[in-house]
Formats: sequence, structure tokens, C-alpha cells
Amino acid sequence: MTDEKKYSLASLSDQEKREIHSRLVKAARKIGTELETIGQARDQAAVLDALEQNIAQTGFTDHHQDNRFDRRSYEIARRVVINDVFLNYDVPFSRRWEHVREIERQPGTDLMLVCGPIDGNTNFLDSLEYQLDQERRQITVGKTSPDACVCLAMVDVNVPFKPIATAIYWFRNREVMSSLVAGDSYLAFRGVGNALVDQEEELDRMRRKKSNIFWNIFIADFVNQFRKGPTALEESLIDYGWERKRTIIPVRGSPATSSYLCAIIEPKSVIAYVDGRADWCLPQDVTDERKRRPYAFLKYMNAISVLPIVLGYGLEARAIDGRPLDEAHPIDAETLLSKDKSTDMTLVVGLPEFFKPESDFNIIDGLRKGRELARQEWSRYIGAPTTLEKQP
Repeated sequence: MTDEKKYSLASLSDQEKREIHSRLVKAARKIGTELETIGQARDQAAVLDALEQNIAQTGFTDHHQDNRFDRRSYEIARRVVINDVFLNYDVPFSRRWEHVREIERQPGTDLMLVCGPIDGNTNFLDSLEYQLDQERRQITVGKTSPDACVCLAMVDVNVPFKPIATAIYWFRNREVMSSLVAGDSYLAFRGVGNALVDQEEELDRMRRKKSNIFWNIFIADFVNQFRKGPTALEESLIDYGWERKRTIIPVRGSPATSSYLCAIIEPKSVIAYVDGRADWCLPQDVTDERKRRPYAFLKYMNAISVLPIVLGYGLEARAIDGRPLDEAHPIDAETLLSKDKSTDMTLVVGLPEFFKPESDFNIIDGLRKGRELARQEWSRYIGAPTTLEKQP
């Protein structure tokens, strides 16, 4: 008697990986286009209810609430995935639905679909609020283009930082971007025809930003009342850049992670992305649950769908201390398969040369002084020594 096959990254054939990629691309497009109509009359009650909750609720650890809007977007995504795109699909996989904290575990598989129906929930709601307001005023407007994405990733829970395939629908450009694992690297695809991205050509194009003396670098600070942390990183990078005859212009905003990471590959946007919130503000430093709520961090689930895409463009990603993400932020299978668990992480994304020790602009070195200052300020802020261990 032979054991039944257990599906994993290692067990999948190249054809099965391509099939998963194809289905994720289809699912992202269908979910995205359907969500773009969510402001229509049948969904307006859910949208308005969500807007009211956003106004009434301030200060929360996970900045998405389980409101009617979250539930509606989840229902759309789940229907598209289960009853349409993956209907009668032979390869079993578990499913993790973000924002509503639903986990559907399947036996006989290490594969799991991570789905965030909307990453950039607040941006999306603000866009819908504007659209609804214009309709009330009887002003005709087209579809708005919020900084938000539908995010899908098929991962092996034992190697979570190496997704098999991912796909996002970027509302800003109304297009699908996707990735497919290829050995130890990734292929990236973009557009209606799902065209393969020419990595060398894209890297050359992104490097043109370096010719400008002014470099825009995104620093995440959303839903984190400890403003001195991001400010310390900004000052550190500004000083580091000044020594190298570069003027660093920090950019802050709502870090809908997927959308801002996508922006790195755009011609006139930021040259790097930095999210260090989890580097200094650790939950165990604040024992009062009510005091923890204003400190949101980047979650693994927020980034994993888009990370392989930017890697497919030739960019590099590290933790803020310079280590590989899987080394700095290890995640076990049980964490991914539990709806009550999540992993905070730091993230720095930029051109490969920004991470080389001999580079004239090593972004990890540029952040080092700011990280130390942020830790000191955090310790004073909470009125006790920080539990953060010294890192490289």
C-alpha cells in the first residue's frame, strides 16, 4: 500500500506551477474588476457602514476591522476563487483570508492560498467615499483609481518566503501583475497579455532614477503613533545621503504595501521602500493591551503577494538589519495556518547595489544610525528598557 501524495512546492511539476500561476492571474483580474463596482447601489450600505466604523474606531493593532465592507469583499473573493477559478481543480490547498481572519484547512497538502481581497483598505474606502459623494451631488465621475491591490499568493507553508506563484490587481492602473517561481528566482509578468518582464531592461530603466541628485525613499509610518521611529530613519538616511552628495527626500503615507512596492518599478516614483516599524515597537514592550493598539506593523500577509513580483523585476529585498527575510523573520507552518497568529516583519526593497557592502550608497548602513536612535527613543517613550535584542 502506497502513501497518498502530499502536495508541496517540491512535489509540484513545472506544468502544475504554471497552471497555478494562470489561475491566480485570472482570479486577481476577476476579483479586481468586480470590486471596482462595489460602490454601486447594492453595496452602498456596506461601504457607508465601513466608512462610519473607520471614523468611529481609532487606534487598532491590525488596521482592518471586520466590518460589512470587509465581509463583502471577502465574499466576492471567496466566490471567485472557490466557485469559479479553482472549481474542479485537482490540487488541494488550504486558504487564508485576510481582514476577516478566516482559515480553511485542507488535508494532504502543504499548499496554502493567502488572499487579501483589498490591501489598502483605507485608500479604497476613501476613493469610494469620494465617488459616492459625487453621485449624491449628481456629478458624473468615472471610476476612481485608489492606491490598493487585490493580493493572491500560493505558498508552501514550510517555505513561506518562496511562493509558488502570486498575482495582484492594481486598482491604480487597473492591471494585473504576477510572478512565477523559477528555481531560486522569479519571473514577473504584467498587463492584459500577461507579458513576461525583461528584467535587465527594467533594471536599466529603474537605475535612471539614480542619475537624479534627489532620491525619493518611502518610509512607512501608518497607524503607528510612535512618530519618532520613522523620523529617526529619515534623518539617518538624509545625513548618509548628504555625505554622498545625494539629497534624500523621505516620502510618507498610507503604506498599502503592495501598491507602494509596485510604485518602485514606476519611472517617476520612489527609489526604495523602508518599513522598520517592527524593529523598535514590539508588542511585548507594552503589557497593557489598550496601549498596544496604536502600533501597527507590517505583516507577512501584506507583503508576500507583491514581493516576488518586484524580485522578478530585479530588485532586492531584505530585513532592515540586512539579513534575508526568512532568516530575520522566521515563520512556521502553524503560524500561517492559525487565524489568530500573524508575523510582524521589517522590509527594505531597492536596487541590488543598495545592499552591497562596497556600494557608495548602502541603504542598510544608511539606516543603522536611525535604528539605534529609534530604539533609544522607544525605550524612553514607553518608560522602560526595550526588550529588543541588539541586531547587526
